[in-house]
Amino acid sequence: MDFGKVWDTYRKPLEAYIRRRMREKREAEDVLQDVFLKIYTGLDGLRDEQRLRAWIFRIARHAVIDHYRKESRLAPLTGKLAESAATDEADANLNRELAACLRTLMGELPGKYREAVEWSDLEGLSQKELGDRLGMSASGARSRVQRGRRKLKELLAACCDVELDAFGNVLECIAKNPGCDCAVRN
Repeated sequence: MDFGKVWDTYRKPLEAYIRRRMREKREAEDVLQDVFLKIYTGLDGLRDEQRLRAWIFRIARHAVIDHYRKESRLAPLTGKLAESAATDEADANLNRELAACLRTLMGELPGKYREAVEWSDLEGLSQKELGDRLGMSASGARSRVQRGRRKLKELLAACCDVELDAFGNVLECIAKNPGCDCAVRN
């Protein structure tokens, strides 16, 4: 694989991906340099070129986490607490980005499903309260929410590849279609 082609194809998306996760532009530029150094040194070892994009963005994600870990070592926190704080900050950014994406995608749901999911998941209505508001039984309201969530999940799957940890935190989110209106971009 030609490194120049990788540079031309991924420099701007990586720069945007990293910049959204960093506090300062200078820090983002440093991390971007580190990422391309790792890509350059590891490119010959990549066995499956179809996984190139995922591999590159995994390197970028880990570089951002490493940056925050290094930064947290300068702070009074030490050991596992410092690592946890650095990882938590990067994960919180990804979780916020995915939440913004889901809000955008909710606008694409048919009205009856969007209402049910918004009232249930965003406003916290109970199934009984939701059923009363929708003029249906609680079990009917629950079914509508479940169908709405399923449709939302399908929209997200068509837009992005999302990897979650065991606690539901976003580990990685890569937009499949650069033209999507989703807030998560790579």
